[in-house]
Amino acid sequence: MKTHVFISFLILLTWGMGLRGQMLTRAEYFFDTDPGTGKGFPLNIEVSGEQVLLTTNIICSNLSEGHHHLFIRFCNEHGVWGQAQGRPFFKDNL
Repeated sequence: MKTHVFISFLILLTWGMGLRGQMLTRAEYFFDTDPGTGKGFPLNIEVSGEQVLLTTNIICSNLSEGHHHLFIRFCNEHGVWGQAQGRPFFKDNL
């Protein structure tokens, strides 16, 4: 029975007019319940102009089998965090 589940994904974001002129400097993720801004698991990001490239493996082996939500949010150079964006997924212990 497989005990480790890896969610691998590539996120390419193009920011709209409201974020022009701002540099994103941090990113974080969390599962299901928000621990508070700046208290999630850190992510490495690469910023190129108005695009952010995030490539990572997120280990969710400590989650129970079943439905969950993965949330990601970003912080700009002024320390202002954006709203977390979530996506549902199902963890299967095959």
